[in-house]
Amino acid sequence: MKVLHISKYYPPFAGGIEHFVADLHESLCRQGIQSFVLAHEHQSTRQLIPQKSKHIHFVPVIETILYTPVSPLFPKILLQCVEQIQPDIIHIHMPNLSAFWIKCFSACEYAWRIKSKSFMQKDPHLQ
Repeated sequence: MKVLHISKYYPPFAGGIEHFVADLHESLCRQGIQSFVLAHEHQSTRQLIPQKSKHIHFVPVIETILYTPVSPLFPKILLQCVEQIQPDIIHIHMPNLSAFWIKCFSACEYAWRIKSKSFMQKDPHLQ
């Protein structure tokens, strides 16, 4: 099974959803599920160790307005990821306005899961 997570950012960016996505991604990988993450690039994510970013794709951001990353390349890279990965599930982690670009593509054939919580705890079932 292949899962594509669409997240606003990814650690080491300090955020609850970002760390939840990282925990979920790593847990799925340990269970043999092919997990991929597409997130906006933040200056803190440029410090990632290459082996940790094997299935993590970052999209450049030109500006941040009211905590919203502005990324003109996001739709193109999102479409490329969907076409290359061909995920069984697209897991959209909110808030992330860029994730709504998925509605413009023929990705309707994929199973979607939209997650929107401000405060998340590590799920003990994902150990």
